[in-house]
Amino acid sequence: MKILKLRNLLFGLMAVLAIAILMTACEQGSINPPIQVGTDENQKIMDALCNDVHDCSNVEILEDAIIFDKCMHIDKDDMLKYLAMLENGIEQEPVMSTIPHPLDPDKMIEIQDNGEQNNATIEERQRIVASSLFAKNTEVTNLKYYIHQSARDCHANNENAINEATGYWSSISNCRVKFSYTSNINSADIIFGCDDDPLYRALSGHGYVPWNWLAQADIPDYFSRKVGRFISINDTYTSNTSLRKGVMIHEIGHCLGLDHTDETFGHLLEGSPETDDNSLMNATDANRNEFSNEDLKMVRRLWPQSLSQPTNVSLTKVGRKVRIKFKNPNRTTGPYDNFRVYHLYAGGSGNILVENSFIQANAHGNYEILVPESRHFASGRHYFTIQGRSRGGEITSPWTNWKYVDM
Repeated sequence: MKILKLRNLLFGLMAVLAIAILMTACEQGSINPPIQVGTDENQKIMDALCNDVHDCSNVEILEDAIIFDKCMHIDKDDMLKYLAMLENGIEQEPVMSTIPHPLDPDKMIEIQDNGEQNNATIEERQRIVASSLFAKNTEVTNLKYYIHQSARDCHANNENAINEATGYWSSISNCRVKFSYTSNINSADIIFGCDDDPLYRALSGHGYVPWNWLAQADIPDYFSRKVGRFISINDTYTSNTSLRKGVMIHEIGHCLGLDHTDETFGHLLEGSPETDDNSLMNATDANRNEFSNEDLKMVRRLWPQSLSQPTNVSLTKVGRKVRIKFKNPNRTTGPYDNFRVYHLYAGGSGNILVENSFIQANAHGNYEILVPESRHFASGRHYFTIQGRSRGGEITSPWTNWKYVDM
């Protein structure tokens, strides 16, 4: 699976496209020649996106929008604000968690997940932003969708396909993404329409979908991290009626922040295969109406309903280091995207020893790490506790009970 990666300045620009698996809704056509950059603003965007790996032949900069792969749409002003944020600093709302002190259970230890990042390097800022360029967990639990009349008019099967696609997303077990229909366009989070209707085009800000692509979708907002609002269906798309549901599932994925699995522009999600022929998020037609197993794993790493507490924790001395083993008891429907280890030295203060480790479990859900990486533990008693986390740490498991080892 792939997560968008900003090259150079923007580990996040493409990431704004989102963290990803690839779907079948955006059918690939011929490659456009590199765009002509005509303004300083456009050059700034291209400098952030393009390098020796990415020639940006799949990026089109319009007067007020940027189009990726012909099917993902982002507001140009938002992109420029995002670049300014990377240059000037990032401030995130602190997220706090607490755990009882191992020597004094009545005393709580406070752990801060994030906060002001203005002293971070550009590379660190890119990493920070890239970890959150998908729809926020609090924004996906009650999504309202609206079907514009143009979507009904341009193909008789669109309405059924949209209803089935939103129902499919809502049915994924241990996933926070849930949909319900609204007849009020003003209360809709996602609006489906057809590109042949001038009123819909004016409403969405989209132009015509390229003739050889099936649909086009907005990606999440950079700042609020709300889902992308519009999905535009190509009115010339009249074939593959039975696979229209899969196209809509794919486009909803873009609105939530998923990129194309089979594109090279994104950043490979840690622990996922480099290719997945069955992924519904592939840019080319996958001839499917459902996610692959890897797609589902990605969705649950981003938006899990809950995560189970790590079990089977064991500590073993290895010289002046410690081997830690533990298990995710629910690895199939509740995979950890990453985990953290908090360490407390009986003779000193506590610290997060392992932060955002993307080491993935083996086939049985077991993890094994050796800590610390670059130094050795001092003599004395060392305490450890472990927490499983979703991408960005928005959903976390309970911390494990403290375990200790004497060095």
